[in-house]
Amino acid sequence: MAMLDSLLAQAGNIDLNGLAAKVGLNGDQLRTGAESIIGRITGNGETPDQAAEGAAAETGLPLGNLQALAPMLGGLLSQIDVSSLLSNPSALLSGLDRDGDGAVMDDLTDMAKGLFGGRS
Repeated sequence: MAMLDSLLAQAGNIDLNGLAAKVGLNGDQLRTGAESIIGRITGNGETPDQAAEGAAAETGLPLGNLQALAPMLGGLLSQIDVSSLLSNPSALLSGLDRDGDGAVMDDLTDMAKGLFGGRS
């Protein structure tokens, strides 16, 4: 599972399309840029500014747009325990279980529907 999805599961209900519009990207660009930024912050220990610069070079997305996105992602990362997500897959899965029923497939389906304009 991608780190962005893990982060979103922990952060709660975030409107990706609204966030994309806010930083001047489309949904696919946001996902690509966010994955690169998150990987750089969590994997390389980069600051959000450094991560935005690296992500722009890596993805070809506009630096200004990624600079608008990076602090938001950095803030979300600071609010959750990323190291436990990375080292404990069961914690990640339990974080995806939004309704607490012990199963994640229904929650993943609802999240996917939310991304494509269905219910979330």
